[in-house]
Amino acid sequence: MKDQHSLKGKVAVVSGAASGIGAETARRLARRGVHVVLADQNRDGLNQRCDELARVGASVLAVPTDVRERESWVNLLSQSMEVFGHVDALVNCAGVLYPGALDNLTEESLRTQVSVNLIGTLLGTQVFLPHFRQQRSGHFIHVASLGGIVPMPGEAVYSATKFAVRGFCLALALELQGTPIKVSVVCPDSVRTPMLVREALHDSSSLSFSGSLLEPADVANAIIHTILSPKREVLVPSFRGWLCKLGD
Repeated sequence: MKDQHSLKGKVAVVSGAASGIGAETARRLARRGVHVVLADQNRDGLNQRCDELARVGASVLAVPTDVRERESWVNLLSQSMEVFGHVDALVNCAGVLYPGALDNLTEESLRTQVSVNLIGTLLGTQVFLPHFRQQRSGHFIHVASLGGIVPMPGEAVYSATKFAVRGFCLALALELQGTPIKVSVVCPDSVRTPMLVREALHDSSSLSFSGSLLEPADVANAIIHTILSPKREVLVPSFRGWLCKLGD
């Protein structure tokens, strides 16, 4: 995936594709001629995105997927292979956030954030990695957050999962150095998605609103640029991202 023209005919699996960053990434990949596999636990949203892309002539497959379960990832890869024969990139946009002070969060919300944001990332990578090794090519693009660089009071568990995702990606990139497999972590600032609406209801999440809000398209464009020109870490926007690193 070295240039714009090479995207045509490639296969990308996008998790969290029913809405937000995942949905917009799927749209923009499809416009470039990429065969897109949509994965999400939200079956209604997944079917809506699939119908939307199919209506404009995109080559698309929808696979209901629970990223917390290994068997679900195995099924996702199996169906992708059955229809398209290979996978060139896994774009992992699935994520969940429950804002609030730690002592106000339920155990279920703790476990859900860790299992979706972190365990899902680990499982998806582990399932797809042997395929990438066998075909001697592949690219993991995992979406983390600038909240994985600076601590986020009021979102401590979410921030912890994104710190972990970022650390995992950077470490795995070093493990795979010298192989044809690429690993990238995309760290966006706050994005205007349904998740942000949930944050807006909590005063403790004020740090999420300290800068200009991104649109899903901003992150989707960064993801596509990363596929075209792989980098280990991508900060969106770059200037605010580097300020976060300086203040870390």
